[in-house]
Amino acid sequence: MAGRVLAPPVRIYVLIALLLAVTPGCGRKSPPVPPGTLKPMPPKDVKYTITKDGVVLSWGVPVKNVDGSPIVGLKGFEVFKAFGADNSCLECPRRFKNPVWIPFKGKLKRGITMAYEDRTLVRGGRYFYKVRTVKGLFSKSEFSNEVSFSWHPPPSVPIAIGVDRKDGVVEIKWRPPVYFEDGTLVGQKELSRLVYKIFRRRINEKNWRLLEEDYKSTHFIDRNVSSNEDYVYKIEPIFKFGQTPIPGLESLEMIALEEQSKGEIAVPEELVAVPRKDGIELHWEAKLGEGQGFRVYRRGPKGLVEVLNREPLRYNQFKDTTKLPKGTYTYWVTIVSSGPHPIEGPPSNRVKLEVD
Repeated sequence: MAGRVLAPPVRIYVLIALLLAVTPGCGRKSPPVPPGTLKPMPPKDVKYTITKDGVVLSWGVPVKNVDGSPIVGLKGFEVFKAFGADNSCLECPRRFKNPVWIPFKGKLKRGITMAYEDRTLVRGGRYFYKVRTVKGLFSKSEFSNEVSFSWHPPPSVPIAIGVDRKDGVVEIKWRPPVYFEDGTLVGQKELSRLVYKIFRRRINEKNWRLLEEDYKSTHFIDRNVSSNEDYVYKIEPIFKFGQTPIPGLESLEMIALEEQSKGEIAVPEELVAVPRKDGIELHWEAKLGEGQGFRVYRRGPKGLVEVLNREPLRYNQFKDTTKLPKGTYTYWVTIVSSGPHPIEGPPSNRVKLEVD
């Protein structure tokens, strides 16, 4: 009797098909991400600070990729810049130039801040900046936040007139800045755009308290003072240029002592700087009151301001014998009163000269 071949049950074929479908290595894989192409996070919180020569951009350096993994092999950053008129449409598309390359050197860790200074700005222009993180040619982040501002040189320090403290109040008067930081005069049209921030702190404290903002007058009365406290006041000029408030690089500080009553301090005039072989000779005109003397200041090419005499001078001349590097230097003179907390008067005219 011939035997019969039995067909396998249908369910066996179904089971085999299911096993093939789930067996590892039998299906298609997603393509792997090539090393170094995973995008890094963009720079954190791009900010700007307007200077007398242009602007300084700063941002936090990211330490992670978009998937949360640590960045390895950070190369640097690309800074993109666009330019327009002061009344540029903020919502319109912008044409950014080829980026400036800022290399990253050193060890990557949390809390690092990068900075870039741009000195190619033009007065009256409106500028836009954004930054991108770069790990390699095919691994660049999305753009950071965009910052924009109109550029104008900052105003110089206001001129002090005096502090009068009596009957439980402090009265402060000052004059507006005479110059912008590039040496140009503050005209009548510019005066209408000047406002001030007024700060106060106790003389033995470090933290300032903001008393007034967008203050338009040059006369301030503080009625909220304690009779047994000494105070320091700070007047910060703000020049409103287009849509950008431009703070001064220096603030006027004035001291109000307990039950102090002080008249005006004279202003040194006609300051002249004459280069000599052994230094720079300064001459000026002013009359000193009792217990008063002169203080001489110098600002260097990097913006550092130094007091050149330890003790107040009693005569109207001074020679700066410091061996100065090449650059532009600015001198001015003030009158200060004697005592444990000297009170300083307004500065003289400022004299600039080039050292070759």
